[in-house]
Amino acid sequence: MRAQTHLRQPQAHPWALQLPYPDVREQSAQAPVGEQARYVKHYKPAPHRYPPLEDHFPWLTKSGKAPPVPERHLPPSPHVDEATPLLVGFTTNWPLLLQCVSSYIAAGWPPADIYVVENTGTFGANQRDELSLQNPSFLNHTALHQLGVNVIITPTLLSFAQLQNFFLHTSLMRQWRYFFWTHQDAMVFSDQDVKKKDRDHDWDHDPFATLYERAIGLMRYLNGPDMPPWATHFFAYDLFTLVNRDAYLDVGGWDTHIPFYAADCDMYLRLHWGGYWQPQSEAGLVFDVGVPLKDIGALFRLPGSHAAFSGHVQLG
Repeated sequence: MRAQTHLRQPQAHPWALQLPYPDVREQSAQAPVGEQARYVKHYKPAPHRYPPLEDHFPWLTKSGKAPPVPERHLPPSPHVDEATPLLVGFTTNWPLLLQCVSSYIAAGWPPADIYVVENTGTFGANQRDELSLQNPSFLNHTALHQLGVNVIITPTLLSFAQLQNFFLHTSLMRQWRYFFWTHQDAMVFSDQDVKKKDRDHDWDHDPFATLYERAIGLMRYLNGPDMPPWATHFFAYDLFTLVNRDAYLDVGGWDTHIPFYAADCDMYLRLHWGGYWQPQSEAGLVFDVGVPLKDIGALFRLPGSHAAFSGHVQLG
């Protein structure tokens, strides 16, 4: 004989008594539950709108030519015997890049030795003037050529480590054994009060040296007799850096499996493990900035230009 099964009646949850809703078991399945709620659309708050970007170098735009460099900061003429390329990687923020390049020119770097590496991933859109100033990837090829600067376009958008390997590739293709590179948000100055203790300049014949002259003097010092094998020279960590190409290639280049942060720590540590010296010293004043000058012409001491930043600025 089948045992009788006793079904246990479900008990109401203690919270059920606290809910303001009616007991749906007492209502028809076709009837609405409770009062008809009125649906109200809810929208996200409007995003904060930043003012449109303005021209931060109006003198260059109106004149269509490079501004004069103060005579004391002119690069050596004729050019030094060594190749002295300076590579500047760019992805976004045109005003900061323009400020960076202009500051190096004003500090004595030959414009023809500066190479902006456009890493925007826009497949030549800037070269065809298809982007506006308000586009984060905008880069003004015309303005850079007016300054006398070169532009190299990457085939696609590269990570930081990939971009650094592209620098090494470019140095191989152009037969540069040594090259300098800098961050696009750097701003540099030649030190007007250089101390005589600095070892990278002929103080007996020239009491003043530009940032460019001191950087070249340092490169010659590193390649002098009885110097240990070296890979990198830091002028302000790697905000401004001198690279020995073959040392980087010897340890395998940059690890592209580390796309951004920590790629530099890995690279410099492997160079250290490889027995390469990586000294540091100053060649001038190097700052990491977050906003551009209102008028970049102030770097060249143009009449009517004033050195002032727009908004809050921190110099690092």
